[in-house]
Amino acid sequence: MAIPAFLHNAPQIARIQQALKYIEDNIDQPLTVDNLAEKSCWSRWQFQRVFMKETGMSVAQYVRGIRLSTAAKLLLTTQRRQLDIALSCGFDSEISFNRSFRKEYGCPPGAYRKRGVFQGLRQPLSLSRPDRIKSELPPRLVQVKIETRPASQLHGICGYFNGLFSAEPNYEKAIPDIWINLARYVPMDTFCRFENIGVIDLNTDETANNIPYWACFEHPDSTVSSVLQTIRIPEQTYAVIPYHGHVKDFDKTLEWFLFYWLPESGYQGINGFDLEIYGRNFDPSSDDAYMEYWVPVSPVSDTVKF
Repeated sequence: MAIPAFLHNAPQIARIQQALKYIEDNIDQPLTVDNLAEKSCWSRWQFQRVFMKETGMSVAQYVRGIRLSTAAKLLLTTQRRQLDIALSCGFDSEISFNRSFRKEYGCPPGAYRKRGVFQGLRQPLSLSRPDRIKSELPPRLVQVKIETRPASQLHGICGYFNGLFSAEPNYEKAIPDIWINLARYVPMDTFCRFENIGVIDLNTDETANNIPYWACFEHPDSTVSSVLQTIRIPEQTYAVIPYHGHVKDFDKTLEWFLFYWLPESGYQGINGFDLEIYGRNFDPSSDDAYMEYWVPVSPVSDTVKF
């Protein structure tokens, strides 16, 4: 039996995982390329090349993003002084922290804290499908973000489906059928002109059967919105899961998020509206389609014990 091509990359992915874990555990320490390369058993040049290939970022970009995201979360969830946060996240002074923070978030740390809204919190890269290394699907490094989305009013139609945990799941057929039904009400070019958003209403404890699903547009013109129903989505903080691949395989990434990422993340899922956000040129038949899945979350309280 031929070895799947992606398995040849498994050793280098494992090494990059070790480097990512080291960065996460030592965010308050100096993190140089030379040091990380040595711990990964590569030369400096080899490490930078493999890191960029597997993550799409340079080592410096990744480390800076994680440091600033950690600091941003601490600003919103603790009363610690800005200087203490800066030092605990690896910055050598409050001045350098303020300069980097303003460049990343467009405002100083104090203004970010006062606003009190989660924005652009990049979580450490994680390896999706860690238990599927022998499957036909390659493992991928995924960087979940934490974002607060303002309240919005969407326009579309509603249908129902049986979800991932139903005894008789039918989402693979039911959800596309809802989008097909939406196309009966609006011109086809509408799907290219406006952002397409799927809304899964999980505001009840029953999350298996007959789940409401909305196929929607955001900010359509009056000729479109007048023939559609309206749903209001409140302001909510979300974990944002980026996904590249054929839509039929997304359920595996969602399983990874629920079973592996979320329990170790420091966030907890809450009832609300899950969102599927598609680009204007999204192609559901493509093997390299891109979408984002937004899951309502809140930070886990330090007092929560199991």
